[in-house]
Amino acid sequence: MVAKHLAAESTTFSALVDGLRRDLLPRYIDDALRPLGEVSALLGLSVPSVFYRWHRQQFGVAARRLKARPRATRGPSNLVP
Repeated sequence: MVAKHLAAESTTFSALVDGLRRDLLPRYIDDALRPLGEVSALLGLSVPSVFYRWHRQQFGVAARRLKARPRATRGPSNLVP
C-alpha cells in the first residue's frame, strides 16, 4: 500500500530515506568530536563502509574529505565541493 502511494508521488522509499539522510548529514558531520562511524549509525547505515559508499554516491567525494574541512565551509549548501 505504501509503495502505491509513493509511486503516485513519483518517488520511492529509498529516495525518501536518502533525502532524509542528506538533510541530517550536516547536523551530524559538523560535530568535530563525532566520529564518522557514529555518523553512519545515526543515519541508519549498518556499518561505516556502507556510509562511505553512500556518501561518495550522493556527493561525489569521500566523507573523510568533507569531515577534514574547516567548519565554515561544511554548511548544508556546501556538502558538494
